[in-house]
Amino acid sequence: MTGFRKILIADDSSTVRAAFCQALEQIDLTLDIIEARDGVETAAALANHQIDMAFVDVNMPGMSGIEALQLARQAGVNTFVVLMSGHFDPELISEAKRFHAYDYLKKPFQFEEIKRLLSYQQRIRHQTSLLVVDDSKVVRRVVFKVLDESQFALNSSEAESGEQAIQLCRNIPYDIIFMDYHMPGFDGLRGAHEVAKILPKAKIILMSADGSDEVIEKAKAHGLAGFMKKPFYPDDVDMILHEIMGLKPPSIGKKAILFPQTSSPEHSDKGDDDEYAFLI
Repeated sequence: MTGFRKILIADDSSTVRAAFCQALEQIDLTLDIIEARDGVETAAALANHQIDMAFVDVNMPGMSGIEALQLARQAGVNTFVVLMSGHFDPELISEAKRFHAYDYLKKPFQFEEIKRLLSYQQRIRHQTSLLVVDDSKVVRRVVFKVLDESQFALNSSEAESGEQAIQLCRNIPYDIIFMDYHMPGFDGLRGAHEVAKILPKAKIILMSADGSDEVIEKAKAHGLAGFMKKPFYPDDVDMILHEIMGLKPPSIGKKAILFPQTSSPEHSDKGDDDEYAFLI
């Protein structure tokens, strides 16, 4: 596994930190592991060390993990953060979402869960090419603003019609296409059909303010990957991208409207390898 420079392990338990370090060394000996013993050290590490990924315990002396994350986000730090706790607290989960934590995990969890999250961070931060197709310039600006707040690294382009989308797709191999349903000329379903001829591997998501069963069924019948009802938000984008990429969604995310696709072994990863099981 490559692409990581610095991983932060923030927990007031030396036993937990040691177990984490041991697990990370089994995954990749080139990782630069930084440890923090409390919330104050966690906040400083996030602010000063250009951390790529952080595992942060919620309950620490001096300052909580949530408070350390809040300070980091207010300072513009975009580190991929996984929060940890011995129990699920709805209020803390709400705060985790508010400060853009990737996930909130309940201790204990296993080696394979850490390995999976490291792999996901690498995939999510790998640039994905995305095209937004909508005849409204205002809507395109709103969608772009939402995409900018996604956890995924998205290289986004735009088209104002199905015809323009087809021209762009002939030159650029987009990974994902958000296609508006109601457009002049030919609608999003026809646009999706024509685009799929050019980019058969692209995942096409239909967008519409009409979230009726009829529209959703039409999208499904035309072989699209999924549907998003306008308006939608960064959490909605993140969840649908997880699903269409075959990644197990975060436990704190929303449910996406997806249609049957080829299953991925990544999606069925449950971390059951007892050989590497240990308590965190």
